[in-house]
Amino acid sequence: MWTPEQYRDALALTAASMDNRPGRTWRNVEDTAIAASILRGGSPWWSNWRLSQDYYPEGELIWLDADTTIRDLTHNKK
Repeated sequence: MWTPEQYRDALALTAASMDNRPGRTWRNVEDTAIAASILRGGSPWWSNWRLSQDYYPEGELIWLDADTTIRDLTHNKK
């Protein structure tokens, strides 16, 4: 189990690593999910351009954005 600080640090690392992947300029996260069976056995060469199964870490960031947007729009009301 992570502390809140450890989770925030891990999330920051995920965001930084996703931000520095050149493959994100041409391949969206949906495509990495569709091509998952091909990407699992792929060569490590050019992996930053090809991307891999980025839908897990990228999905975490998408839902964090959705959560913060909902909280902003509802003024944190449940």
